[in-house]
Amino acid sequence: MRFLAVFLLSILSFSGLATTTRALSQTELDRLERQSTQDRERAITATKIYLSIPLSDLQRLQVSVFRCNALKELSRYDEVAKLFDTTKPLFSGHAEEALRITACYSSALQLQGRTRSALSLIDDMLQQYEADAEPYGVSFLLSTKASVHNYRGEFTEAMEALTLAMKLLETSGRINHYHQISMRDNLSNIYHYLGLTELAMEQTQLTLKEAQEYGDKRLESVATHNTAALYLKRGQYDKAKELAHQAQALSHEINDPVGAGYSSIIIASSLAEQGRYKEALAATENLELMFNRYKENVASANLQLKKSQWYSKLDDYHLALRYAQEAQRLFSVADTTLGLSKSAKALAEIHRKRGDVQLALAMQDRQIELSEQLFALEMNKEIARQQAEFQKSFERKEMQLLEAHLNAQQNAFRQTQAQYRVTLTIAACLFISVGALLLLLWRSNQLSQQLKHSAYHDSLTNLGNRRCALERLENEHQRFLRHKQPFCAALIDIDHFKMVNDKLGHQLGDEALISVANTLKASLRKIDCCARYGGEEFLVVFPNTRLDQAHEVVERLRQAIESIEIDNIGPLSISVGYGEFTEHEDLDALLRSIDYALYQAKAKGRNRCIKASSQLQSSHKKSEAVKPTSDLATDTTAVTN
Repeated sequence: MRFLAVFLLSILSFSGLATTTRALSQTELDRLERQSTQDRERAITATKIYLSIPLSDLQRLQVSVFRCNALKELSRYDEVAKLFDTTKPLFSGHAEEALRITACYSSALQLQGRTRSALSLIDDMLQQYEADAEPYGVSFLLSTKASVHNYRGEFTEAMEALTLAMKLLETSGRINHYHQISMRDNLSNIYHYLGLTELAMEQTQLTLKEAQEYGDKRLESVATHNTAALYLKRGQYDKAKELAHQAQALSHEINDPVGAGYSSIIIASSLAEQGRYKEALAATENLELMFNRYKENVASANLQLKKSQWYSKLDDYHLALRYAQEAQRLFSVADTTLGLSKSAKALAEIHRKRGDVQLALAMQDRQIELSEQLFALEMNKEIARQQAEFQKSFERKEMQLLEAHLNAQQNAFRQTQAQYRVTLTIAACLFISVGALLLLLWRSNQLSQQLKHSAYHDSLTNLGNRRCALERLENEHQRFLRHKQPFCAALIDIDHFKMVNDKLGHQLGDEALISVANTLKASLRKIDCCARYGGEEFLVVFPNTRLDQAHEVVERLRQAIESIEIDNIGPLSISVGYGEFTEHEDLDALLRSIDYALYQAKAKGRNRCIKASSQLQSSHKKSEAVKPTSDLATDTTAVTN
């Protein structure tokens, strides 16, 4: 009986100890925090054990902060979401931990492309907690907000949030090396996307040095990856590949497949920039599947957009279209206007190359619309921010004026001095605000001009594009109907251009197109319109020109092209079909006739100019499949290639 009593007492004592809340020492917490940034797998295991035993709400949240960061960096986003839902009921009374866990979860949402949800969650928390009361915790939340804005292309808001986050961390007096390095990396990314390459490189080098000193291999791999991206932007492709391989090795060392995937994109992009598109595609084979598995929607979207561009360079427009459409879908899910604008531009180019003119124009219009939305959002937010700051400053100074007036009898000198400061401050604020508004208006006008230029000009040759040429034809048509002013048009095709592309590569092919375009432009009048009509074809419109005059001009153009010689390519030649608009036809008939005349020029040996006659136009209307005969067109050139 005595033995049984002792046994039961021991069981009860053990039960009492098991339900006692344990207090973790500061040393244990510091070790967990280091593991969460330097050995994340071990941190996940250790935090799981600690969370399985009784802890106070505060220490449970502290351990959850370290676990959340480790899970997020290893792309285990579902577990991050589950941890957030589990800890959220404990937030009350523990502001710092609540802010840090929310920042971690918001960052996971952003990495999955759910930027709208991330911003909504961050703004809700910022309304609940004052930055002055919780500078340390709010600095984490603002740093994440800056990263989200940066991804969405909202660089003004990103810089504003990151600057405030850095100030708050300094104000808090706390030291957190990982947080400081992460914010520096964030700043480097903002500079990168703003095109400030030198500033970005400076920040990235500092980040790399600090990450190595701190012993965080993941941050070291990220900084090495970002340095490779900057070298890629500079055009130093071999150096970019070398650094990307280093970053990839670091990612493999810490078992980070997502980081290794990002480095693969840099390697593939460097290969593509050197014209090695097949190797680039091989380097990223099935990489989007890995990104999708880890819910890295942003990375998957950017990768598929790049693949679309590479397939397009290889003239595989079917696969190019498929990847571009998938990228557009993922950017739509991520709700990023910048990404949607890029994918719309890619789709417009693909549709143009496939000959789907209407779809190409629709995508081009969509791109312009998205670009205008992006700039309008940026401009409106900046104007609103300036106005709010000015109003707050005005109200504060007005209160100072009132206070100074009430104390005038006690201190007349202080009142005068205060009034002077107030007047000067208001004038300065007004001057700054007006200047900012004028700058924004100027930026708006500049962007509008750029958008208009891109909508009507070919990006490679800087000539007008197909839309520009067709609108100019319509203008001349209307002028003909009103004033009977004659006009002519010519369709020009570079001879054997496909052989140049196939044998010498697209880069030299692009150089040939640019050289031909510059020569054509230099040989024409200012009132003439020369446009890239598609591929290696150019359409020229001659206002106030008769057929005999047009003949002299196109012959001069043919001779000018024949006389140029491009390094590594050799001499080039062109075939030309030209004709004059008559009152008995429409624009479509004119285009068909000069197109058929161009066909005749090629059929007769190329390097010649063929005039479209009325007989040719009527014959071409009946059947474009009928082989032309010598009496359907007039050969104005005796030169053969």
